[in-house]
Amino acid sequence: MTHALQDQIGGTREHATPVASELDGGGEEGCRGGSGRGAFRHGRGAFVQNHQTQGRGKGWTRAQKSRDPHDKPASFHFAPPSCPQGIELSFCSARTCGSRRSNASHEGVNLADAIYSKTFAENDLANWKVAHEMSTRIEGGSLIVSDSVSQSYHLLRISGPEFVFRLVTVRCLIEFLPTASANFYIHHFGNLNVAEIDAQGAVVDQGISRKISINRRALGLLDIEVTFLNCHPSISIGSSDRGNPVYVGTGRDQFAILSVTVETSDATAELSHIPAEDRITLVDVGGQGGLQTKWMLNADRIIPIVFEPIAAEAAAVRETLCRIPGAKVIERALADVPGKRKLYVAASSDCSSLREPNFEILQNYPIGRLFETVATLELECVRYDQLFSAGVVPQPDIMKIDVQGFEFEVLVGMGDILKRCLAVELETHLLPIYRGQKLTCDITELLWAWGFSLKSLRSIPHFSGDCVECDAFFLKRDEEMRSMPEKMSKKISLISDIIGK
Repeated sequence: MTHALQDQIGGTREHATPVASELDGGGEEGCRGGSGRGAFRHGRGAFVQNHQTQGRGKGWTRAQKSRDPHDKPASFHFAPPSCPQGIELSFCSARTCGSRRSNASHEGVNLADAIYSKTFAENDLANWKVAHEMSTRIEGGSLIVSDSVSQSYHLLRISGPEFVFRLVTVRCLIEFLPTASANFYIHHFGNLNVAEIDAQGAVVDQGISRKISINRRALGLLDIEVTFLNCHPSISIGSSDRGNPVYVGTGRDQFAILSVTVETSDATAELSHIPAEDRITLVDVGGQGGLQTKWMLNADRIIPIVFEPIAAEAAAVRETLCRIPGAKVIERALADVPGKRKLYVAASSDCSSLREPNFEILQNYPIGRLFETVATLELECVRYDQLFSAGVVPQPDIMKIDVQGFEFEVLVGMGDILKRCLAVELETHLLPIYRGQKLTCDITELLWAWGFSLKSLRSIPHFSGDCVECDAFFLKRDEEMRSMPEKMSKKISLISDIIGK
């Protein structure tokens, strides 16, 4: 079963403990959504406590206050000793900040260069959905955000293909409320901190941000602007407790969000800072839904070549994948023998295969209904080594294969290209859930002949706890690696780090 379905079963929440990887259980690897444009507009006024209203969640009302139109921000830039190279920080004086900078001096992403720009204000702020342990309400035209008493992330999130593999600038106009005990936090899916800012406007954690700008405005407002490379189709904001994004909250109101502006720009330069010859060539066979999260998070280190034979699915992957320099999506099916083969389209498309489902096995498991054939298609198949000889595809450093019981045939179709491949990651089975398929022992024997050894075999818990389906990772044996040039050894080390072995 593909990782897309595994993620569907696992849910869309990230793991709540820092030591548990967000890559293991679940996520949001699919990319769908719309886009829109809008001009940033500040809400006016601040929030003050209404002593006539009792009870948490109803104690804050909007108080309108006028602003001096000549109240301009006085910005200054500095790079403190703790500031990582490449990060620019900008702060404003609390006494002189009060109006938005002009577009010409807009920090982060210049509006003229923005591919996507949208402002969320007033009722539109409800588009930021709770992803982890927060509660929200629209009050006085702003979004009041509270954390929870659970040990967890505390995050709001928006998702869409317009955000992935882009340089993203998030600009938030917020006010910390009197009951606040946590800091404002921007998060990147995959246990990555983007930035954390406290109620005084001090940067607690610079994370993976490229630029941070903080304007202390009148009426106690903070105008926070952060730019970062985003490699996931989601953006998350929320709260963190002094460098600890996974914490036990108080269940009280933390801050009011008056507006959020999200802008994106081209990230080609950021995604190609490593020379092409030093990046990992990843060939992903069975790429429905796009790259796995672990590869997305390393988009600047890879050149992905994705095979997806269904035109509509290939188009959906191509929409975002080709933002990575050198990436390709190839609408072909791979096999051991060229020619036409029947694709059995399953009730869950993630279970579709070039082999017929075997209900002698599947009928014993509740998940078996997802494998029922609802249609068939005829696909033209080709061997990978044929495409390589024609100059259509490169020599892979790692093969990732998830083709529902047809993995062995894809490997055979690689021919002697496997001799120069460094690693193979694939889904394999201990029982034949598809008719005539090869099993784990067959694949292990085939790859051993090409110099690979099985490094890990992890059961995928889809079959009522039975060990039926596994993720397998193969790496070139030590004697093979000793004869490789240093550049290949570095790639093997990087692949192992990404896979987590």
